[in-house]
Amino acid sequence: MKKTFKRLKKNFINRFKHVLSIIFKISEIFIKSLAVCFAMGIALVIINSIMGIHISFSYYFKLALITTLFSTAGVCLLRIDYVFAKPVKVSRKSVPTATSRKAKRSVQRRKRIS
Repeated sequence: MKKTFKRLKKNFINRFKHVLSIIFKISEIFIKSLAVCFAMGIALVIINSIMGIHISFSYYFKLALITTLFSTAGVCLLRIDYVFAKPVKVSRKSVPTATSRKAKRSVQRRKRIS
């Protein structure tokens, strides 16, 4: 019973971490597209005011919000392998240090002497 509970607990924690990583990746994409779309909206406001076209600010706000949502959905669909991929487990094997040829020769000479 204890082993089953521990296994279920570990499985739940792993799934929860995976869901959190998906949420963080989607929020990262959302923030990037938010910055791009609102910058585009501000550029449109400036260009239209220079040209003498005056439209309410709420129109630009709605435009930026809708383009943000659609661009986030589009990028998530295009990079679905990145968003929903499980993290790769990194092995922590020790890497042997590189020795120079001189050090190898001296080690070989010591072995021959003894």
